Amino acid sequence: MQIVHPTITIADNFLGKPHRHDGEQYRLSNYIIQQPVADGLLLYNVLTRCLLLLDKEEAKRITELDELIERWFLVPLSHDDRKLCHQLKSVARMVSTSPHKYINRFTILTTTDCNARCYYCYQKGRSRLFMSIDTARRVADFIIKHRPSEEKVKLNWFGGEPLYNHQVMDVICEILSEKGLDFESTMVSNGYLFDNELIVKSVQLWHLKSVQITIDGTKETYNRAKAFIYRDVDAYERVLHNIECLLNANIKVDIRMNVTLRNMDDVERLVEELGKRFGQNKLLRAYTHALYDYHHGQTSMYEKTDDAQMQLLKRRVMLYDRLEELGLIRPSTIPDKLTLHKCMADSAHDVLITPDGKLGRCEQQTDEHLYGHIDSDDIDKVEYDSYLEPLAESESCTTCPYYPDCIRLKVCANNMECTAANRKEHIIDMKRSMLYQYELYKYKKNK
Repeated sequence: MQIVHPTITIADNFLGKPHRHDGEQYRLSNYIIQQPVADGLLLYNVLTRCLLLLDKEEAKRITELDELIERWFLVPLSHDDRKLCHQLKSVARMVSTSPHKYINRFTILTTTDCNARCYYCYQKGRSRLFMSIDTARRVADFIIKHRPSEEKVKLNWFGGEPLYNHQVMDVICEILSEKGLDFESTMVSNGYLFDNELIVKSVQLWHLKSVQITIDGTKETYNRAKAFIYRDVDAYERVLHNIECLLNANIKVDIRMNVTLRNMDDVERLVEELGKRFGQNKLLRAYTHALYDYHHGQTSMYEKTDDAQMQLLKRRVMLYDRLEELGLIRPSTIPDKLTLHKCMADSAHDVLITPDGKLGRCEQQTDEHLYGHIDSDDIDKVEYDSYLEPLAESESCTTCPYYPDCIRLKVCANNMECTAANRKEHIIDMKRSMLYQYELYKYKKNK
């Protein structure tokens, strides 16, 4: 038996090492993922993050291996796996909670308006606001007041289209630089408004490290879906050119491709075009995202039936393999810590700032669930705490291997029914990480 990835410290310290009891029958924990490899069998404990390699003989007698009991891979038949998961995560939260309350990640909406008119945009029907220069100055003051004393401040420019009102970004960053703050920024943008001058400013003033840009298909599909407000322009070519300029400026770019069964053929063609243009550039990553239909704070997949969802997943898996071949995506390693937060919404160190200075906890909820204002220390604690309320668990949670990593919040705008397809997708992602971690382990071992 070989330890490919060790148990994380919090699990090692809190759980200890149980021993086999005479007469007790044992089973694999619900949180174990198995993956056969040429050398034997990989076993991954999602709760403890331990990844083991069993040789072929050991794999034949899994329930006989006492070391698997000591490492919580095997548990008694009557063991309550969910209870253990809750206990470990509760301890991890207590250990990780800082006594100092600070915010070091600020998502700033420069505007809720946009130069594109995407048919699926969740901002449809919402207030279209622009941050004023005066508000920008007060945002900078808010950041200075609430920043941690030593940690780097991280800004995320969001919208609408943040570059539609980039002047306020200048103001905020100039003030932070004058005060000597150590900060960097990221951005979610459609990429259209970048030019040489803004890219220079991105590096020198905004300290921009990465940009997420959505491209939903090849030229004709993209230009139709984005429906930019400008006439007689080839937005597709312009955005691809801007991506190239960003990469040349050493700014990372994540290309998100929203997919349904209806546009998969075209997205597959897009991937080939991206591969020819950007393949093997380590600053660029391209990935697919199953498109959802936003409606009154609820979401549902366009692919309504289980069969359609499975078909879409199968094609996305195949496309992932092609993205990897082209050098447009790389697998992730096994995490070194437990998942304690879903996103910015349930993190005490994140805040959303709207164009008019209101405070929230979710970048997709800019008109509702706001709890305060940059000009006041008063907060609506009911609204603030509402994001911490979990969604009721379903029957499938009992035996789901992904359960230790799954956090679903009641007010989340992205909540959807837990389906067989999305559970399977999580397992596929974890198996990719297992295999990648194993390849790294073998490489280091053979050096």
